[in-house]
Amino acid sequence: MPQKMYCIGKVFSPGATPAAHYWCVMADSLPCFGALGLGLVHPCRARVAAAGRYIIGSYRNFLPERPAPVSSRQEKQSMPQDRFEKALALFDAANAADPNLEEVDGQRRPKELLYAERMSEMLQRFAPDAGEAVKLAVRAQHIQRWTVPRSSYPMTPVGYKQWRTGLYKFHADTAGALMREAGYDEASIEQVARIVAKRGIKVNDDAQLLEDIAALVFLEHYLTAFAAQHPEYDEAKWCDIIRKTWQKMSAKGRDFTLLGHISLPPDLTPLIVKAIT
Repeated sequence: MPQKMYCIGKVFSPGATPAAHYWCVMADSLPCFGALGLGLVHPCRARVAAAGRYIIGSYRNFLPERPAPVSSRQEKQSMPQDRFEKALALFDAANAADPNLEEVDGQRRPKELLYAERMSEMLQRFAPDAGEAVKLAVRAQHIQRWTVPRSSYPMTPVGYKQWRTGLYKFHADTAGALMREAGYDEASIEQVARIVAKRGIKVNDDAQLLEDIAALVFLEHYLTAFAAQHPEYDEAKWCDIIRKTWQKMSAKGRDFTLLGHISLPPDLTPLIVKAIT
């Protein structure tokens, strides 16, 4: 077998089997046929003809094996995975711009990027078979939240609700724009937007799943820091906060907590138990 082959074009021989492909190659690259190779018959009984410096021969015998073409079905299967990975990368890049940092294991990480990673990790523990839309929504739940600070709304209970409502739309719109860039269609974008915005949470199981994940992540990773930020809260206030978090969770989410599948802060565990019992 020659070490170098130069494929010029493909032809089909009427006398060959339907699966046989024939290629034009440089005659110089086939020493066994010389410069012309005129009138020779290949061992596989394929007709060999020459014109000038070109010779027609069997694809399988003259050329190295070529990788099998990717079928349309394989392309369709790979495209969704490609766009999913691209969307996650775009989400993470957006959150990596967070100027607020949190130290974890000796490293200072962008807060919203760390939060997104924790959300995905908790989803994998709680609902490993969750659908693609939920995985995207969970990753994007707080996307670029630092750009809409609490101070941008009145510091009143009504202002807080307005801020939260505005955030739902902001996160949904931001995630949607990045999903569109990743190649998602409008129906998929709308599905994720409904989850992120928690629309119809009483009848939308995916939105409830996101609510569960957010509550579990809060209890495991953020409750201690939140307590440190509010030393003025008394026990009754804390019980009220924990109870409201508990009420947002599904029965499955509560069972997941009670069965010890998340790490509760030891100092606050007695208070949590008191609030939920």
